[in-house]
Amino acid sequence: MQNYPMDTDKTDYSIAHRQDVREAIEQIKGLIASHHFVSFQGRIEEIEREYSLMKDYMERGFSDPQRPRLYEELLKDLFVLLREIQLKEQIHQGGSYTLALSRTLKFNTDSEVIRQHLEGFVQDVALLSLDWGEGEGKKRSDLYKAHQRYMSDLFDAILISSQWTEGTARNFKDLLLSPTLESADVQLLVSAISLSAIQILDINKVKMLMDVYMETQDERVRQRALVGWAFALPEENISIFRDLSEKLREVCEDKQVRRELLELQMQVIYCYDVDKDRAEIQNEIMPTLMKNNNLKITRFGITEKEDDPLQDILDPDASERKMEEVEKSIRKMADMQKAGSDIYFGGFSQMKRFPFFANLSNWFVPFYLDHPALEQLRAKMQNTHFLEVLLNSGPFCDSDKYSLALAMVSIIDQLPPNVKEVLGTQDSFFTGAPDLDIHTPTYIRRMYLQDLYRFYRLYDRKLEFKSPFFVSDDLTHVGFFFTKRIFGDLLKDEVKELTHFLMKRKDMILLQALDGFYFSESSVEAWLLRAYIESSIEDYRTALQSYQRALALDPNSERAMKGYAQCCLHARKFDQAESTYRKLLQADEGNLRLQLRLAFALISQDKMDEGFGILYKVRYEHPDNQEAARIFAWASLLQGKVEQAEKVYGEMKARGQFEPVDNLNYGYCKLFHQQVSQGIELFREYLSSITKDEQMEYESLYDEMQEDKELLSRYGFTDIDLKLICDLVVNPRS
Repeated sequence: MQNYPMDTDKTDYSIAHRQDVREAIEQIKGLIASHHFVSFQGRIEEIEREYSLMKDYMERGFSDPQRPRLYEELLKDLFVLLREIQLKEQIHQGGSYTLALSRTLKFNTDSEVIRQHLEGFVQDVALLSLDWGEGEGKKRSDLYKAHQRYMSDLFDAILISSQWTEGTARNFKDLLLSPTLESADVQLLVSAISLSAIQILDINKVKMLMDVYMETQDERVRQRALVGWAFALPEENISIFRDLSEKLREVCEDKQVRRELLELQMQVIYCYDVDKDRAEIQNEIMPTLMKNNNLKITRFGITEKEDDPLQDILDPDASERKMEEVEKSIRKMADMQKAGSDIYFGGFSQMKRFPFFANLSNWFVPFYLDHPALEQLRAKMQNTHFLEVLLNSGPFCDSDKYSLALAMVSIIDQLPPNVKEVLGTQDSFFTGAPDLDIHTPTYIRRMYLQDLYRFYRLYDRKLEFKSPFFVSDDLTHVGFFFTKRIFGDLLKDEVKELTHFLMKRKDMILLQALDGFYFSESSVEAWLLRAYIESSIEDYRTALQSYQRALALDPNSERAMKGYAQCCLHARKFDQAESTYRKLLQADEGNLRLQLRLAFALISQDKMDEGFGILYKVRYEHPDNQEAARIFAWASLLQGKVEQAEKVYGEMKARGQFEPVDNLNYGYCKLFHQQVSQGIELFREYLSSITKDEQMEYESLYDEMQEDKELLSRYGFTDIDLKLICDLVVNPRS
């Protein structure tokens, strides 16, 4: 995840939200003066005159039933003026906005003019397809070059457009829903409007995106519009724009809309994993693929390695093993992709330095064969279907398709003949999971999010834009839109599902964000979530209080009782854990997990007879139960039966059933038999599985041993002994 500068000039653009016209007028006047934005002076003076007139009527004692409406209209005018000042300030800072202005000073953004141009392009292409005369290729090339320049300028013009009126929004909605326009053009315009509204809030642009999302028949346009309005919605519920809240409520009445919002939120969260996924691919998967490939790169080009005949004699199964390793690695990448991972970011992130990506709009343009940037490649690959296959290939987002096509220009002449033969077939590319349907809304949305992610991570001027893929220190951010207060309780059912999704991922940061926005003291679910978060950070005392609040609301909540009992074990309140597990077993007496937890609570209180009675019964009836074996081994240590515990731990390790804590406890067994060096090796295994921070290893192991200080002291180990052992573990003698 990346950082971006938010309001680097510290300008407060929320002052119109606070419902105070006087305060807003004074602060805006200060902004205009400090920035020398004299072009706005007349507008703020007009608003101030209207406000003075309102005060004058009040002072004279006139009753004005329209006063609330007029006051609200003044607030709206101030809101719009603030956003225009924000835009002006953005342009004055230089960068993308300044460049966009310089390129579009004379650009006509009238929707009817734009419609005529875009419809004219479609007609020209259609007429061109009927012209098979001399020079048809050049005419087509010139037509698409001119259109690409126009669309690039139009993108820039929309990005720096002032606040839209309702009429402007209505005209653009009609334009984007027109069936006579190219889908690629409409998609690009939706992205331009979205980027503009995400950067500088424009209520009418947001509402227009919602309308397009609900009404378009083009799924690719629809998904871009969804991403746009979800990201562009204001963080707060701005009461002066009730029409936006009402439209949002109306849209979210549709269960399918709420489902897509939930899917979108989950997909955005998967984007946060890109760096972790990239490390896994680079460190684990790619070495296997590279080790087993059959190509070598020389100064004369790429050639195929000859098979080693001696290898077939000495190790006839080697080829089969290599193939199995390659297939396993490819399957793993396919599984990651199917789950939602962006498996190609790492590779393609190095391929965004082409001049193509210096043009802002090219980061958002759908991949199409006639893009002027592909002209050279089209000429070189006339006898293949490479570009057609790339166009229809599932695994790559549009940005990566352009990267691959542009890279191919420079290497096509060096490719060996047998590789060239493969180009233009579906086998040219790794197509990922074979059962992925690339035409579903979910998949289309995922590809678009990958395009966005590349823009916000890799664009040269990325820091000028608010990234949806950034998590701020105060847990508010564009991309985690479920925490936008404007949603209110519209997504309450989906929040529960998102909570479970984050719990599976153990994502404490985002769980805390959800807890902060949706917490309700009268909700059992809210207290359970809070208790889960507190338990996850090992704040068991506070977690117990949260579980108790949940049980006060619903004394029969099974989830609350189980969580409370487990938390009691961690907090070493074994008597309370015992009583809770007994209550749970009354309703579910055959539950093995509850029986084992009760046994652990009993044994931890030296109630050995009853505890071991439960353990012997479970181990007899379920000899392969790992948890029973684990508790039995630990109980044996507590009872002084070291050989019995050591035997169980040894069997578990041989079967590969070890958890990190098992290495710790098995190490204790070795210590108690004076096999200190073996114990130290087990402690090192334990540390390697719980922390990658070498500076924290000593403290982590020592703190854990302190938790078991009573047991260790029974076997004669003092605090000094433990410190020496921890030092030997972390700093082995040479």
